[in-house]
Amino acid sequence: MKHPIIFSLIFCGLNALASQQEIDVKEGSHLLISCEEATVTLVGGPQAKLKIVLDPVGESLVEFASSNDGNSDYFQIRDKASRPKMKQTGKHDDSKNHVRIEISGRSLPAEIHLREGQVTLQKWQKEVYAHVQKGKIIAKENSNSLVLHMQKGEIAVTDHQGKLLIDSLQASAMIKELKGDLEAQSFMGDLTLEKFSGSGAINANQGSVKVVGGSGSLQFELQKANLQSTQFDGRVEGQSQEGSVAIQAGKDPDVNIKSQTGKVSVSTTANSGALLNLSSAEGDVIVPAYLKVSRDGSVRSLRGRLKGESQKGSIFVRSQEGVITVR
Repeated sequence: MKHPIIFSLIFCGLNALASQQEIDVKEGSHLLISCEEATVTLVGGPQAKLKIVLDPVGESLVEFASSNDGNSDYFQIRDKASRPKMKQTGKHDDSKNHVRIEISGRSLPAEIHLREGQVTLQKWQKEVYAHVQKGKIIAKENSNSLVLHMQKGEIAVTDHQGKLLIDSLQASAMIKELKGDLEAQSFMGDLTLEKFSGSGAINANQGSVKVVGGSGSLQFELQKANLQSTQFDGRVEGQSQEGSVAIQAGKDPDVNIKSQTGKVSVSTTANSGALLNLSSAEGDVIVPAYLKVSRDGSVRSLRGRLKGESQKGSIFVRSQEGVITVR
């Protein structure tokens, strides 16, 4: 989401705004939230207006701003200049430093920045960009583009329709019932993807990646992370440095994997008849006994088919040092 230029900000303290307000919004309006510490909830609904509830504990901690550039309205909620600052350690100078922000009604493109806290999105129908340094992001039944950045914490996305981009430093991510394209980057953390339908691209440095069910295509790039895929119906393609890859292929497997030192294991359905093209420069190649592995020095390779009548799928694996197992 592009950062809009804010013109002629008019600030109101919470006492002037009160704790609740309904606002008329027009097409093209944007919502901006930027706080040190907060719990932010966006709930989409059929209402034409936008309802904003601000619930500070103790003194007013945030201020509300509205502006117009002649074409669109911008609604902004941000920390007051007088708000107590959080320590670099993440500990609070004031235990009453938390604010609750609840926004419901007509969906607007939204941008959210929190240093610490939780963002909850439900039935929101416009694009959202959310960045949380420490905390949690929960998204349920949303549609449109969703971009989530998390440095440390948890991400949970359920029943989302539209493109999903996740970028995490040290966080776990659980994604269920996604219908749309996925881009996920994880430096250190676990990623679970259940019943995914679309085109997925995953880049993981450390941790585990689990794919359960779903259809479409899946691309991955692993460093030390391990990947396990079961019951995924579609093309699986990727490469790994040290991480292991375990694939439970579907009825007509379409697998293409390159590995440096990580183990690669592919299991197939009974009598799949899949075409095999396997080669490891320094590792073993393990296949059913009725297939013959060729050896040329340290290189082990095999080209052949598994038993079966289908003979539609293919499994292509190349490894430098890792063991390749196909059953």
